[in-house]
Amino acid sequence: MARAGVKPALYALLVVAGLLLASLASFWLAVRPPRLATTLRPEDYRFVVEHVTIRADDGVALAGWFAPRPDAPAIVLLHGYPADKADLLPLATALAPQFATLLIDQRYFGDSGGRATTLGFRERGDLKRVVDFLESRGAPAVGVFGFSLGGAVALLTAAEDPRIGAIAAYAPFADLRVLGQELYAWMWLARYPFVEAMLLWSRVLFGADITRPSPVDAAARLAVPVLLVHSRQDEQIPFGHAERLRGALAANSRAEFEFMERGRHGELPVGFEGRLARFCLRPHLVHRRRRRALARVLLVGVPREIKPGEQRVALTPAGVRALAEAGHRVVVERGAGGGSSIRDEEYTREGAVVAAVDEVWAQAEVILKVKEPVAEEYPRMRAGQVVFTYLHLAAAPELARALQAADVIAIAYETVQRADGSLPLLAPMSEVAGRLAVQEGAFYLAKAHGGRGILLAGVPGVPPGNVAVLGAGIVGINAARIALGLGADVSILDINLDRLRAVDDLFHGRVITLMSNSFNVDQVLRRADLLVGAVLVAGARAPVLVTKEMVATMKEGSVIVDVAVDQGGSVETIHPTTLLDPTYVVSGVVHYGVANMPALVPRTSTFALTNATLPYALDLAQRGLAGAVRRNPALAKGVNVWRGRIVHPAVAHALGERATPLEALLG
Repeated sequence: MARAGVKPALYALLVVAGLLLASLASFWLAVRPPRLATTLRPEDYRFVVEHVTIRADDGVALAGWFAPRPDAPAIVLLHGYPADKADLLPLATALAPQFATLLIDQRYFGDSGGRATTLGFRERGDLKRVVDFLESRGAPAVGVFGFSLGGAVALLTAAEDPRIGAIAAYAPFADLRVLGQELYAWMWLARYPFVEAMLLWSRVLFGADITRPSPVDAAARLAVPVLLVHSRQDEQIPFGHAERLRGALAANSRAEFEFMERGRHGELPVGFEGRLARFCLRPHLVHRRRRRALARVLLVGVPREIKPGEQRVALTPAGVRALAEAGHRVVVERGAGGGSSIRDEEYTREGAVVAAVDEVWAQAEVILKVKEPVAEEYPRMRAGQVVFTYLHLAAAPELARALQAADVIAIAYETVQRADGSLPLLAPMSEVAGRLAVQEGAFYLAKAHGGRGILLAGVPGVPPGNVAVLGAGIVGINAARIALGLGADVSILDINLDRLRAVDDLFHGRVITLMSNSFNVDQVLRRADLLVGAVLVAGARAPVLVTKEMVATMKEGSVIVDVAVDQGGSVETIHPTTLLDPTYVVSGVVHYGVANMPALVPRTSTFALTNATLPYALDLAQRGLAGAVRRNPALAKGVNVWRGRIVHPAVAHALGERATPLEALLG
């Protein structure tokens, strides 16, 4: 009888031992997961950063990238699990014009030290040390954006550290214990003891239950502004966590929620960068000295674009709200947003006045546009008015003369330039244009549209089409990315060997990189089915790299798409066309010369553009013209014409004039 009772006890012991071992293995994998390394680096975005190291309380070295901005509020970007800080680089570059930006590798991940992640338990202490660092660098206020695990860490820390003035969290978990039970739901009732066994190991290895306190408990104690973003279709952090957090934040009158009906884990809503910037720049984060600067009310005008085929608009309703919250007035031409599917009511709801075109130009002190003024608009410009838009004056002497005659201050998006040489207001449209260049080129390669009848992707047994890209900047890289995605054979040429190395690394050797010289250009043209011109010299006329003799050697029915056509073009035979009549043929080669290609996708382009331009428009409104260009060197480089004088050296050279230093005009 005694022996009969031994077997069940032994089986039970084995089951318990198996459960403990399995839970140990699962816990170990949870706190030491394979790291998901991102190959992006700041230099890929021409984003100048300091490499910093911050010591945690237990001595762990936390690696970060810091982009300082004097007198500006700071924002900390915390990545998700198991990624690293580079995953948030696109967001950081969008926020950098307004914030001192700090990307941090959380412990164990990326370049930081630490033998394991504690899933928020010790990370909340790490974030406090990060805030210490920002205070030591003079940040007047600190906000935190956290993705998934980073969002949970932000909530946990803000409940303990009053120095954090605002939190934005994307898909944070509400309770780690509950999340564990959801992840092991396939174990049925056994999931509960299994998760408790994992937490037992957390006490053994870390000396504490790492699920306590929970983010939902922390959220219930928060009074600072919180922006919670989550998708109902999130496949990693179930939407129930967002519901629990919303319930915990019910008493917080400054909590905001953006719950998307669609979108997988990691998909940000359209225009999120702009919303995040506005959220963190509201009065609770704006330094008092900056708030005093808002006393002067500025009237900003947004006319409808009338260039043929142009459907973009220079300001979204979100931008109207941001300017209104800063104390300024906005007047929008009736129907200006129609091409981008933005109704007049959406503008008026945020505080704008909708008016006729003559009223917009007559009243506004600052005119925000997308494309350069056309001849019909020249008489509407007023002396002393600021016109902030794309200009491309090096290739448009008539427009330059009209701006001089109108006695306006013309600031060009395309020449706003940071100290590292990057062009933040050209970049979003360059991304769109680069991707569209291949899309449009593929369309016109079809025989019905005048092309050779080539499918860029090819099919089994038939080689793919050949795409040559001149220039490895933002346009070129985006064009190469789309062409490669379609399955084409891709070559990219540039005069900068470092850029070519970056391209080779970015595409893992799948793109042929060539030094740009006349011999190599001539060789690739003979093979190319599609040529994308992606050459840029900031403010200056594009250099002609492809002569008409070279064009004549290309295959009949091949296609040229020159994105640089608005700067004169890098192909001798190119000239500007419109979306209504986009192509013409020279030497049997289809030429596509649309100068406002992003207008093909106006809604995407409008939001991408205004995310970038709004911070500079706010700077103009808050500081005034002279104050903004004095304090913001990037914006100062955007000034092309100042009341009759040509200011930008490259523009002056192209027009055959002597440039007048901006400092001399500012006095």
